[in-house]
Amino acid sequence: MAMTRKKKIAILIALFVGLMGLLLLVTGEHDGSGRFRVGFAPFLRVDLAPKSTWIVQSGVNIAGDRGIGAAGNFVEFPVFPGYRVGIRYFSKRWWREEHAK
Repeated sequence: MAMTRKKKIAILIALFVGLMGLLLLVTGEHDGSGRFRVGFAPFLRVDLAPKSTWIVQSGVNIAGDRGIGAAGNFVEFPVFPGYRVGIRYFSKRWWREEHAK
């Protein structure tokens, strides 16, 4: 029985998502504030934590790197009841800070 093209694409997508999930679990770590963190500075960092640990606790928060505060561009949003995800992604200032260490 031959697989259809849609079925092959669905299997490839499922394999990709599974491998990415495994990579995130293997490379992730808990920091002191109760956040689960995965990332490769200065390119991308993903944090998952209870909403009580975030400054903005509801809705979507988008902040570009304006030269003050933490370096990097941010997007934060709710994912599960009581939990939020924050994505910090590349900025030139974050790159300079990481390479100055």
